[in-house]
Amino acid sequence: MNIGHLKIKNNIYQMVYGKELGFIEETTDSYQTRTICVLPMFHAFGMGVTSLPTLHAGGQLITLPSFEPSSFLNAMEKYEPTFMHFAPPLVGFCAAHPSVEEKHLKSIKHIMVGAAPVGESLIDAFKKKAPN
Repeated sequence: MNIGHLKIKNNIYQMVYGKELGFIEETTDSYQTRTICVLPMFHAFGMGVTSLPTLHAGGQLITLPSFEPSSFLNAMEKYEPTFMHFAPPLVGFCAAHPSVEEKHLKSIKHIMVGAAPVGESLIDAFKKKAPN
C-alpha cells in the first residue's frame, strides 16, 4: 500500500473509530448513520472526510450535485441526517436563512465544520436554531 492510500485509510479510521473525531457510528441492526453531502467530491473534505468514512461505517450517503437552498432543505427534512460536515458558509446559511427551521436540524447529533475558521457568534446563531 503506498503512503497516499495509507493516509486515506488512516483518515477513515480516525473519523469512524477515533477518540476525538470518531462520531460516524457504524451501522447496526437498529441504526444507520446518515449524512447529506454538498461538498465537492474532488476535495478532501467531501471525499476523504465525509464520503469514504460514511461508506466505511455502512452509513447512508445522500449526495447533492451542488448547494441550492430548497433542494438542500428538502433533503434535510426527507433524509433526517444524523451528522453533517459543513463549510462555514453553510453554517451561516443555516443560522441566518429564514427558511431553515428546527425541523431541518432536529435529527443531527454531530456537526463538523472545516475548510475555514468559524466565529463564536456564528456558532451561537446556529445553536439558536438547532434543538440539540
